[in-house]
Amino acid sequence: MLFFERLTLILITIAAGLASRIIPFQSLLLSKYAGDALYAILLYLIIGLLRPRDNLPARSLAALVLVAAIECFQLTGVPLQLVQSQYLILKLFGLGLGTRFSWYDMAAYLVGIIIITAYESWQSRRRAL
Repeated sequence: MLFFERLTLILITIAAGLASRIIPFQSLLLSKYAGDALYAILLYLIIGLLRPRDNLPARSLAALVLVAAIECFQLTGVPLQLVQSQYLILKLFGLGLGTRFSWYDMAAYLVGIIIITAYESWQSRRRAL
């Protein structure tokens, strides 16, 4: 994937992720877990931006390990303390990390990584033709 294509996808993913939290959806699946899947996609794209020469499985695994680590970090209570801080930057950082561990979130992250991996695989095969 090209640098500017990846950068464009990052901006689109951020916008879609924010929209998924702001716009009320009828479906709990869309309103809660679409944002989680987009979060995983965003981290995958950022990893690809920072390490463009890594192969597809390496990026996918790195993104999966990163989102799992972030989700498990929520068990420490630190992100919740950040959200309760008087400083806006710490509150935002805590919100970005999330405050409650959920296996459903982990499943949504996996779905997001599968989607972006499939997309990138399709793009690379398309370019090879």
